[in-house]
Amino acid sequence: MPGMLHVGELRGIFDYTTIPDGVMLCSCGRPYSECSFWNPIFEAAFGRDWPIVFNDFRVERNLPRAITLPFRALSRSIGQDLLNPGQRKTFTAIVSLLRVIAEKHPGTIIIDSSKSGAFGWILAQQPGVSMIAVHLVRDPRATVFSWVNRPIPLVEPFGVKWRATIRTMDNKAAIEDWIRANGSAWLMKWLGIPYMRIRYESFVEDPAGSVESILRFAQHHGFSIAENFALLSRLKEKRFCLGERHLIGANPRVKSQREVQLREDIVWLRETPWPKRLLWTIIFLPWLLWYGYSLWPRKQDPETPDDEALR
Repeated sequence: MPGMLHVGELRGIFDYTTIPDGVMLCSCGRPYSECSFWNPIFEAAFGRDWPIVFNDFRVERNLPRAITLPFRALSRSIGQDLLNPGQRKTFTAIVSLLRVIAEKHPGTIIIDSSKSGAFGWILAQQPGVSMIAVHLVRDPRATVFSWVNRPIPLVEPFGVKWRATIRTMDNKAAIEDWIRANGSAWLMKWLGIPYMRIRYESFVEDPAGSVESILRFAQHHGFSIAENFALLSRLKEKRFCLGERHLIGANPRVKSQREVQLREDIVWLRETPWPKRLLWTIIFLPWLLWYGYSLWPRKQDPETPDDEALR
């Protein structure tokens, strides 16, 4: 939509951008130091030596566990700030970056796709930040299948440091990550951040209607967004074009500069052995019931000649 800017995962902005050897690139395909979008922003906020300055910040290392958020919210309500110096320094730097983005792109609403309620809640407490949360949730069995079969960008401990890599996850880590990410997203609602939830399956079925619902929700909470009727009309056909994007931590499998057809990915239904599928159903039973998912769904592949469609 006009005036909307997707920047990827702000949570990884200091980790992904300083990984050497080209392991992590901007979604435009260039190193961040050569990116026409990010390099001027980083230089404006931290100077030409921003790669060195960024080593002083580590969001992953300084991010509190989601389970502590209720206690942090309670302490904040009585005037106590439980952020340690490292956390305060890191989030102050992120707000500085947001201010530079806002100055270079006035009137822009920034979309951050970090999958962390803890990060979102702390960022929402920073001066000058106004935030709503849109929680896109997918059948957890499908998500876990994707994570254990398709490489994704990850930041993980490596000795006393952190490293970024692109790899698949093991089953245990994928299950824990899904529960942690979706649980912390719900905590944002419980802690007072304007929140709405949309199911991935519903979005794929009616992308235009889902986008219109998000727009109404954002406008209700004070965000002024001009509707793009041409785009909404295109979404009704489940087709759209991904222009050049500059995303932090983007999955390199999703290419820019192409038109894609949106359709539901149901490969997991065909390729998950029934014992594993049964185990996942038992593990995720509370969330399946909460989010209204079938315990044993059966679906047919949609008829489409485009095997390379975005899923």
